[in-house]
Amino acid sequence: MFRVLSDFSSTPYHGRSGLLRALLVGIGAIAGLCLWLLVDILPDISDNARLALALTGFAGSFFAISLVTVGPLLLRAALTGALAVALPAAGLLFWASFRHDGVGDFLRTGHVVVAFLALVALPVPFLIAGLRPGEGWLSSRALFLHGLRTLMRLLVALVFSGLFWLVVLLSDAVLKVVGIGAIGWLLGLDPVPWLICGAVLGLGLALGHEMRHRLSPELFLRLFRLLLPPVLAVSAVFLLAVPLRGLSNLFGALSPALLLMSLAGLAVALIAAVLGASDLETAGSRTLLTSARLMALVSPFLGALAVVAVGQRVGQYGWSPVRLTAAVLAGLVLAWGLAQALAAPRADWKARIRRANATLTLAGIALAALWLTPLLDAERIAARSQLARFESGRTAPEALDLWTLAHDWGRAGEAALARLSDPAHPRAEELAGPLARLAAARNRWEWLRGEETATSAARLLEMVPVFPPGASLPEVLLADRFVRTQIAEACARSTPAGNSGCLAWIGDFSASRRGQEVLLLFLDHGGDLGIRGYTADNVPLSTRIVVPWTGRGKAAEIIDRIRSGAVRPEEVGEPVLLMGEGAIRLLED
Repeated sequence: MFRVLSDFSSTPYHGRSGLLRALLVGIGAIAGLCLWLLVDILPDISDNARLALALTGFAGSFFAISLVTVGPLLLRAALTGALAVALPAAGLLFWASFRHDGVGDFLRTGHVVVAFLALVALPVPFLIAGLRPGEGWLSSRALFLHGLRTLMRLLVALVFSGLFWLVVLLSDAVLKVVGIGAIGWLLGLDPVPWLICGAVLGLGLALGHEMRHRLSPELFLRLFRLLLPPVLAVSAVFLLAVPLRGLSNLFGALSPALLLMSLAGLAVALIAAVLGASDLETAGSRTLLTSARLMALVSPFLGALAVVAVGQRVGQYGWSPVRLTAAVLAGLVLAWGLAQALAAPRADWKARIRRANATLTLAGIALAALWLTPLLDAERIAARSQLARFESGRTAPEALDLWTLAHDWGRAGEAALARLSDPAHPRAEELAGPLARLAAARNRWEWLRGEETATSAARLLEMVPVFPPGASLPEVLLADRFVRTQIAEACARSTPAGNSGCLAWIGDFSASRRGQEVLLLFLDHGGDLGIRGYTADNVPLSTRIVVPWTGRGKAAEIIDRIRSGAVRPEEVGEPVLLMGEGAIRLLED
């Protein structure tokens, strides 16, 4: 079955391993020398950090692509393809760097680095397939094989490089025992480690290409394919459990959405491994093929839940670079799932999924390129979103993260902050205190400490809605710093009806205890319902939810129903709070 994989890898360098080794060692050494000049020498002769970023991005991507494509391609074709990818990628990186005043701040965002790496790495199989005679850059068979071969060559090169440096360091240590430090002296010369790293990596890639007939991916694919049935089982159990257990741990939190995207991405890779490059390389097991077809039908549901989860998070808190990244990835995962699900019922489903994989990989490349353009400027979109939410009243002054606007979101964040700092702004008076604390803070810790101090008990007494109307919340209740911070964060969250995510209910809820009790209900960080009970003199009480409580996954809805008057407590007696589905009791601690 996998004989095709070996035959497919024949190249113009077949039988001339010495020439290929010399080429790749030379390219690697030149790459190491260039990177040394850019990293160590250029900053000493020029303070233009953006130029250094552009040159380093170009050199790194150009030599990386050249190293992995020389062998499958002739030298001229490989260098031409590397130039065609590296030049626009470096240009987009340079353009995107103007989002921030400093290059260091730009790179610390992280998401632009990931986009740049995707823009450089994903086109490699397309380059090899498109520049080899008799193939085609959209051939799903060629793309699968070249992608797999490139990955295996890189693994061989990295293992070889690691072993080489292990031998070098061990040899240096042994020779130092007898007073010979030649190896350490040589490695101490500035360009030498860079030259050696590049040359050894090139040699490892050449060796990986020479061993292509022995390094069959059959074992890797066979082992990887076996993961598909358990992944399918986990996905099915999850989808069946979601409506039964509720969505509170999914909607309103970003981490479960990222887990779903990861699971869906793993499913895409496993399906591709089962289907192989063509029908000749498809897994022969009926169980694996059936699992692949069922997984293709299941995967869009995972993607859809991820999209909804991210959407709910955005609806609650607005856009941020992290949420925009998650939204783009969730959309791509959903598109992949839909393409697979639409193909699964067809007779030629395997060929359709292979074509969809190639097309959606191109879509991923396009999204990575757009991410480095103003069309998907994550900081600008996030800053405008937060500004609009504040100006419309959906975000309270205490919930507006001014430090992030000022220091993390580049020029777009600074522009939004300048607008908020304008004395003519309609809500300038509300921001006077936070802006003063921002100006005085020397770091994020000082800013957060100032915000916590500003969120005093007196301030929270104004923020927390109290029921029944006319009742007042005892100030002693908010003396605990942890409780104060938790309630302040909850009050800054919003429900679908636009209410703040906190409230207090005061009443005589116990027939065995004199005096009134206080019940605090709030949205926690995961979007679930948090409950705290106290006596009027701040003695904590245990709270217990009486089962069945099928409404626990509807925390925001519960608060909205209370605010609208649809839910009322039963005083003097238990249960305390009746919701139709369940109840809350206050217990002696």
